[in-house]
Amino acid sequence: MKSTKLLLGAAVAGAMFFAAGTASAFPLKLTALSGTFTVTPSYSALAGSYGVMNTNVAKATTASFTLKTMMIIITNQVFLNSGTTPPAGSYVVYDPYLFTTHLTNSAGYYYDLGTSNIVTIFTDNMATKFKGSSNGGGTETDVTTEHLYVNGYGPDGLYYEGEIYGLGSIKYSDNGKNKIAMTIACSGAGYGEYKSSADGVTKGSFTFTGSSTQAEWVDPYSIYWWYDWYE
Repeated sequence: MKSTKLLLGAAVAGAMFFAAGTASAFPLKLTALSGTFTVTPSYSALAGSYGVMNTNVAKATTASFTLKTMMIIITNQVFLNSGTTPPAGSYVVYDPYLFTTHLTNSAGYYYDLGTSNIVTIFTDNMATKFKGSSNGGGTETDVTTEHLYVNGYGPDGLYYEGEIYGLGSIKYSDNGKNKIAMTIACSGAGYGEYKSSADGVTKGSFTFTGSSTQAEWVDPYSIYWWYDWYE
């Protein structure tokens, strides 16, 4: 890496050394997901009559969620879509170079979550800072806005939808000795539905993290992202 600072959105000339099609999978595992749903169970019982404020009491429903409880929703929706129950121990993976999400396990199980729109994540904006080292490695710290979307039907037959959009970060490191690591984290809020409710709000945070013994790209990750996003 070349030691420099870059605010993305500016023109970057001569920085690309990537040959199209050479990037392989760099799986980042969803290791943390938690927050709350705050929703209105139903608006139909509240609207449509004059003087509704004087004759009704509206109470929002609040419920917490964890990675474990959301995995129940995700795996059940995969079952509903495919007719096959995902194996125990399955987890969500995001590939930051292919920009894809899928469900997998240690035995190589695979189900595409992005195409089916069960789980999607993308980085909207990024400002980067990176510094290279003499052995070819380096470190990178990016300020980002991230967007995670999860939806599906639970085993109870009810619908759940969560969206987390907000300030995030990407941390990337390469020790120059075949050890590369990346973490994407974010806290925020967005649209939410809980148990087939009416409109509501999701508030929470998530983390994707992973490592590899082979570099996917010879330059900072932010340059790859910018090149793919804007070119």
